[in-house]
Amino acid sequence: MSDDDFLRVEAHDCPMSSCAAPAGSPCRTGKGKVAIGYHTARFRLVPSLAKALKLPTPALRRPGAVWTELPRPTAAVTDSGAHVRIGYARASTVRQSLDTQLDSLRGAGIGRIFSEKISTRALVRPELDKAVALAREIRASGAAITLVVHEHKRLGRGIELAALAEQLKAADIGLEFLTGELQGSHDPSGVVFTVLAALSGMEREYIRDRTLEGHESARGRGKSIGGVSVVDETMLAMALHLRASNHSLRDIAERLVITTGKKRGQHPSPATVMRLLRDHDQSMGGDAEHAHAVAELAAVLDRLPADTRPGLPTVERYDDLLPSRRRSRESVPEREQQAAQELSVRRLVRQVIEPGEVFEVGDLLARLARLGLAMTPDKVSGILDYWAARSQLTLIRPGVYRRPLEPDDAA
Repeated sequence: MSDDDFLRVEAHDCPMSSCAAPAGSPCRTGKGKVAIGYHTARFRLVPSLAKALKLPTPALRRPGAVWTELPRPTAAVTDSGAHVRIGYARASTVRQSLDTQLDSLRGAGIGRIFSEKISTRALVRPELDKAVALAREIRASGAAITLVVHEHKRLGRGIELAALAEQLKAADIGLEFLTGELQGSHDPSGVVFTVLAALSGMEREYIRDRTLEGHESARGRGKSIGGVSVVDETMLAMALHLRASNHSLRDIAERLVITTGKKRGQHPSPATVMRLLRDHDQSMGGDAEHAHAVAELAAVLDRLPADTRPGLPTVERYDDLLPSRRRSRESVPEREQQAAQELSVRRLVRQVIEPGEVFEVGDLLARLARLGLAMTPDKVSGILDYWAARSQLTLIRPGVYRRPLEPDDAA
């Protein structure tokens, strides 16, 4: 840079609306002081300074002093061929890189580049708005301005791109693409903007149609779309058992354990438990299923020996625990109900399984059948998994358990 660069800059009015310093005067700050440097939009009106990053205000203009308007130059320096180019780069997600676009813009000689990582679906793109605002100010000063983009897809798609095209045409801002089908410089008065919007809108619809076709094809081959399910029949049986004991969704989720997939050993979320129970209730028919469960429980309780179920809630009280019929149970506290149920199930296992014995679900079902108790494998598995989770049984492998020795058993 030479010492008289500031004179060529001051030959132009500052295009910044917050400054608007007339020709012959330095740029000013919002507080009415002489700026320490000329605004970028102003000094880049000079072709030789188009790639400069900054231009400080010389000492003779007294940077920091109170700004006063100076006489306009008698012979203003004119640069009729002034042409400013600013760049814009965009990536849809934070994981995508802008390096390719930035290298391409810098290789094309673009010094001022606006970049951001944001989807084209966003209603507001701050960096693009800044680029367009700066381009308008430069164009208002009389210099030609071109917005340079790596590829037309970086500007937007469909209706958004059509709206942007209208803005650029209204401001008489040119557009240049470095790569792609529309590579080259385009006059804002031409039809390229309309064609651009149509192509981008068609491309988005094409991508969506291909995605939907792929999903349908995968479903036809028996593949599931989305994340891998973490629930199974055992988890459902356990969740139903805990819900019947009036546990909250958060408590149920903390007691369940995922047994397959990448999340093996973790607890499902309360939202997953809620969907699991909701889908089950909808598939079983609501209140009709509750009535059937109450009747089935009553039949099982009638066959149990009296000494194996002390304090077990009555059928009417169990009916209160169902989701659609919860009422206040002031006569029996909730903790006493839960303790009584747990004690009854434990005594039932102790009655048919010897201490230290390794058994399978089928063995337990057969022994219960000999006692006249008809229970489904899912319910038995749910009870056993519940006690295994509480260290009352040892899980050898899926479906195989061992009853540990207890102090009262050893005695």
